[in-house]
Amino acid sequence: MGIVIPVFGFILYYALKFLPFDIGFMEYVHTVTSRLLLPKVVSLSIIANLPLFLYYYNRRCERSAKGVLFATGMYGLVIVITKFFL
Repeated sequence: MGIVIPVFGFILYYALKFLPFDIGFMEYVHTVTSRLLLPKVVSLSIIANLPLFLYYYNRRCERSAKGVLFATGMYGLVIVITKFFL
């Protein structure tokens, strides 16, 4: 779940930011990757993991909460790599 939810966050960012301007999804992806906005957009997308983490944490499902936290950390590693090495 921690890997899939940020994808929905990425799509939600597209729907809120670019859909009113009639920009297609593939054009959005091309724009984000060509302008080096990918680390910023992925950073916003992983915020979608917060409600999932809090849900698992409050339900005392520690293993699931750790999994979401680990997936968020992996996304963070991708952000650092794309920001500083690409």
